[in-house]
Amino acid sequence: MADNEFKGPTFRYGPNGESAVFHDSREVPEGWLDDPAKHGATQSKAVGKPSLTRKEMVELLEKGGIAHDPRAKVEVLDAVLREAVSKFLTEANISFDPSAETKALVELLPPVE
Repeated sequence: MADNEFKGPTFRYGPNGESAVFHDSREVPEGWLDDPAKHGATQSKAVGKPSLTRKEMVELLEKGGIAHDPRAKVEVLDAVLREAVSKFLTEANISFDPSAETKALVELLPPVE
């Protein structure tokens, strides 16, 4: 498999600052790369308001069997979910952008059957 080929969910970045998740290298539009810095862009850290609601986070944490306090602040729930999802993606060898919003990371998870 060539360096630009992949199978499985991964982020790719367009030349105008756009980003998207692709599941196969054949889906990636021409000019999209695996690192926004290759376009001369700078990565921004995911900060500010969480990308998921409290209800969504609690549901995902419960579905994943991840210990949490459902009464915790939204920022704490987001951090717990983000850490668990990042750990799973890393262990599953699924590439991801660590600066992406939590919602984008969750979208990389394989579907539960």
